[in-house]
Amino acid sequence: NAGVNFDTSAWDARNFSPSGLAGPKPSYNQLSILGNVGGPIGIPRHYFANSNFVLNYQHGGNDTASAVTGLVPTLLERGGDFSQSVNSLGQPVVVYSPATNQPYANDIAPISTQAQALLRQYPMPNVANVPGINYEASGLTNQHIDALQTRLSKYKNRNQFFGNFGFQRQSSRNNASIFGYQNGSSSQGIDAAINWQHVYRPGGLGYLTTNLKYEFNRLASSQNPFFAFRTNVSGDAGIQGNDQSPQNWGPPDLHFTSIAGLPLPEYANNADNTQTFTYSSLWYRGKHSLQFGADVARLQFNANTQQNGRGSFSFTDAATQQLDASGQPVAGTGSDLADFLIGVPDGVEIAFGNADKYLRGWRYDAYVTDDWRMKAGFTINAGVRWEFATPLNELGNRLANLDVAPNFSTAASVTGASPTGAITGRKYPSSLLHSDYSGIEPRLAIAWRPRSNSPLIIRAGYGIYDITSVYQVIAMQMAQQPPFSKSFNLTNSAATPLTLATAFNTSSSLTSIPTFGVDPNFRIGYAQVWNASVQQDIPGSMVLTATYTGTHGSHLMQEFMPNMYPVGSPLACPSCPGGFVYLTSNAFLNREAARVQLRRRLRNGLTATLEYTYAESTDDASAFSGSAITSAGSSVSTVQGGGGGGSTSIAQNWQNLRAETSRSPFDQRHLLTFTGQYTTGEGLHAGALMSGWKGTFFKDWTFLTSLTFGSGLPLTPIYQSTATGIGAPWLIRPDVTGASIDAAPAGKSLNPAAFAAPAAGEFGDAQRYSITGPNQFSLDASVSRTFRINNRMDATWETRATNVLNTVTDSTWNTNWNSPAFGTVAGWNGMRKLSTTIRVRF
Repeated sequence: NAGVNFDTSAWDARNFSPSGLAGPKPSYNQLSILGNVGGPIGIPRHYFANSNFVLNYQHGGNDTASAVTGLVPTLLERGGDFSQSVNSLGQPVVVYSPATNQPYANDIAPISTQAQALLRQYPMPNVANVPGINYEASGLTNQHIDALQTRLSKYKNRNQFFGNFGFQRQSSRNNASIFGYQNGSSSQGIDAAINWQHVYRPGGLGYLTTNLKYEFNRLASSQNPFFAFRTNVSGDAGIQGNDQSPQNWGPPDLHFTSIAGLPLPEYANNADNTQTFTYSSLWYRGKHSLQFGADVARLQFNANTQQNGRGSFSFTDAATQQLDASGQPVAGTGSDLADFLIGVPDGVEIAFGNADKYLRGWRYDAYVTDDWRMKAGFTINAGVRWEFATPLNELGNRLANLDVAPNFSTAASVTGASPTGAITGRKYPSSLLHSDYSGIEPRLAIAWRPRSNSPLIIRAGYGIYDITSVYQVIAMQMAQQPPFSKSFNLTNSAATPLTLATAFNTSSSLTSIPTFGVDPNFRIGYAQVWNASVQQDIPGSMVLTATYTGTHGSHLMQEFMPNMYPVGSPLACPSCPGGFVYLTSNAFLNREAARVQLRRRLRNGLTATLEYTYAESTDDASAFSGSAITSAGSSVSTVQGGGGGGSTSIAQNWQNLRAETSRSPFDQRHLLTFTGQYTTGEGLHAGALMSGWKGTFFKDWTFLTSLTFGSGLPLTPIYQSTATGIGAPWLIRPDVTGASIDAAPAGKSLNPAAFAAPAAGEFGDAQRYSITGPNQFSLDASVSRTFRINNRMDATWETRATNVLNTVTDSTWNTNWNSPAFGTVAGWNGMRKLSTTIRVRF
């Protein structure tokens, strides 16, 4: 078969514009070409006689337009004038000189040379009188993909030999940001496997098949930021101390609360290889179907990238706030943008110097499962699986962790090359993490039909599933640390004064210890999943199914920053180290979900499914942990450093980690979906075959629609703050005032008065994920028809539409309470989009 899928901007609706700007509609095209051929190889008296092959190829070009919006400095603010600026509560901003504690004349702050240079990266505002934004533009993402898959198989004397080879190449260019930078990325992947299978028929012992397999995977990827090898923005601005090698040219990352930040990806050139050896068998005997096997995989991760080579600056309003007689900041004064203009960051973070990293590890598993048809209408599936993954080593032993005393009173670096802790005297393995061998995963499931020929079916199951894919990101963090790289987080203070020009050159004993530590007894997280369902046929070709699923996650990741206290709080231990993130595996997750599904089997050309799910989920884990374990599979971690504006995955209060217990980030309470399909089949209403003009018009049409409606996903209220103790600023949460969050002023979806700044020396009492985000709604449809050309050839045409009604729906809201954009819409879902596919089979 061969086919083509295409779309053009002329068919699609214009992106939603919150400002109503009638700018030019971006022009783009999307085109995918695919082909497939397969069958027997008819070469007599040849080795490949009686063999079969399959060859698939796909080429795709996909351009996607999007509206990009944000807050940028106003024309007055670009000149240092804050006389017209307001904070999140709409109050006037007054900025004070950090040298004199007096307001700047006419509310105009001086502008440093470095700030003036970095300001040029921001576009001029082009929108007025729209809450939460003053700049809008169109962005375009361009993607290309080529994919090839082949398979060759041969049968001979109860032996089957087959192999497959796949290749995929992908590239993209993306300028979908308010800065218009066109960042590029590319990847090439190979997947090749060789299999041998033999069938035994040992008479009374049943039927046995054995399979041996070798598989090789390779993924090479690169990331090319806009400024790489182009412009040394940091050097030209007079910023010293960051990585200014050509591949890492560009501005430092800037993090604000009142305006859009300035982020850029890091240059990267990576190659990952995996070799897997597999043995598996399937044995049928009597009422038993027994499966058993094992896998051994060698993992190689080769990275050439910096974690934060250009460095990042974080700005709160600390430098330009008024201080009272006791030295405490006065609410409503200062501005993070003014801090930037005068060249005084509140926090700085950098990590570079050990670009090449060669991580190695092993992964093992073994399993046995028995599918026992105990009697008619009752089946038991029982088994056990063991999984084990080694912590990753680095070929040059260039890993660093923190050796910490109890209560984090002292800390020192420990490396893979010298794995003896200077503080505790503990002996570490070269990976700096002890292996976790406890990955035993029992599985049990039953299916029961209580009465013969009854349409009632009861199913239940229980299983444990390990989350083994966590070590790579941890090792990458440990490889980008002192003494192997320049890496530190610092907060501006009298002891360590920071400026845009010299902050990366700070000399301090606090820059000699790692910025990331992990518990050496780190455990692999796992999920216990149990479920039960009841299925019953009802009149009208309907099937009703009710399902309950419970999940409990244990030993999930949790990050916190030891010895960090809210501003205004006295230091409990002035000599204790700070400014680093510590990772443990002590978090939990609980999720329960009930689902009711009503399905109509295909009858008279019509089939449909209506499904409703109610779910609740709570956890105290880092933000990345939860969604992965609900699928009872692997997890991809996003462990982050604590600087650069902070991270909502880091616990607010390191001395009260259970206070992080809240709704999970994926906790969608209500979800309703409907899909319906009608096909005319070979005749109208699936009746007799038709001919003539009626048959030509009515045959082989298929109409499909899908509707999704769900409650909003939870969002976290954010308060960007400074810290008492040496370290980077981080994101905490505001106080709850008791005012209704839904009583939002005009132009906003959330009420800023529902929150307030925490009292001096206190953490905010708002919970994580305590805001319910915008509801979800989508309505998609498609229509297709098959044209039967002759007995050996047919063609199919299909047109699909997403967001058929062209309805504007919010995707998220701004929850940064420090920002004047708090409560405004921060993103919209796509508008109506049409695409067409034509495929020929012969």
